[in-house]
Amino acid sequence: MTHQMPRVEAGGGPRHGPAMGLGFTLVRSVALPILTVFAVPILAKEISPKGDRAVTVRADPDSHSRPVGTLNPGDHATVCGAERQWWEVSLSDGTDGFVSKRSTEVVPDSGRSGGGGGDGSAGASQTGEGWNAFAGYPTCRRPDCQFEVLEKHEFAIGYSETHRDPLWVAYHLFPMNPENHDPRPGKFTVDEDTTAQVGQQCYRLAKGKTNPFDKGHNAPNSAIDGRYGQTAQLDTFKMSNVCPQAACLNEGAWQGFEKIESEDYGQRFQRTWTITGPVFDSNPDTMNCGVQVPNAFYKIVVMNDDGHPAAIAIQMTQDERRRREAVSTFVTTVKHIEDETGLDFFPRLSGADKMALENGQPDARWNVDQVMAPDHPCRLGSQ
Repeated sequence: MTHQMPRVEAGGGPRHGPAMGLGFTLVRSVALPILTVFAVPILAKEISPKGDRAVTVRADPDSHSRPVGTLNPGDHATVCGAERQWWEVSLSDGTDGFVSKRSTEVVPDSGRSGGGGGDGSAGASQTGEGWNAFAGYPTCRRPDCQFEVLEKHEFAIGYSETHRDPLWVAYHLFPMNPENHDPRPGKFTVDEDTTAQVGQQCYRLAKGKTNPFDKGHNAPNSAIDGRYGQTAQLDTFKMSNVCPQAACLNEGAWQGFEKIESEDYGQRFQRTWTITGPVFDSNPDTMNCGVQVPNAFYKIVVMNDDGHPAAIAIQMTQDERRRREAVSTFVTTVKHIEDETGLDFFPRLSGADKMALENGQPDARWNVDQVMAPDHPCRLGSQ
């Protein structure tokens, strides 16, 4: 049975009461004979029961563990962490425990509203740390990058009805061990929140023709499922989260970097925030249903462990076929990606921090000399 871990305050010892100031949640990582402990900063995300039924708060993330409290309709609880299908929460009376994600919902506020109003800053600290995004969701600086914000379970999408693709997807990762592993869903589904209603059939070619494109995830299946569970995983299989991505890129260097993002950065740093998406040229090719084909993809990963935000930005083109390459091969700047996409990243930052993130190169903590190692060969062989 998994037991609740005490929180630790900066400069203090273990405590079981509600977090004060900058709190941390401890997460076990079992690597015998050593017990490694990761500190994960808490953000002020709140949940409440769905509908008009009270939700039982349990001592452990298990439906058979003992009840320790009740979250009544209309009441809010502060989220301190996540474990598979459970939220670790703190109630207003100081009770700590776990509640089912299926029985609760995130309390909407100005930082989490959909339809273009949210900025990703729900519970943001003075340094700009929000739930899905660091320093707010991107804003558009050109006529060709208009989007609608779609809030999903544990990530957000800036979706373009014109391109019929996401222009950006934002999510955050934190250390988890052991990670959750649900079966991979067998199909992608239409996102009913979109007007385009793109479905799997939009990616199909005539019988006998080989499709050079995969349905490439932006919010990655493994990293999201591993930290948030199956409900969030299913949202990553909505068609609003994918773009036409060359098979040998999706199954090669791109997947290799996703592994580093999740298994290295996502485990080694207290938190990371990622903005990822496509880059289009001025006259993109189209697939069925008007889905436009990008010519490249980017990822921007931010960490803020010491209060001074640092980032790594990478970009890969659709014709990339290299697989076991150093991360440094694909490093670029945030400013370059802004120029390519028309998006303005980190809109809630200003001054030196924003300039440093936009123009800086990754420091030694990002270990850009490490070599990416994709899991499987490209389905198209050596093409």
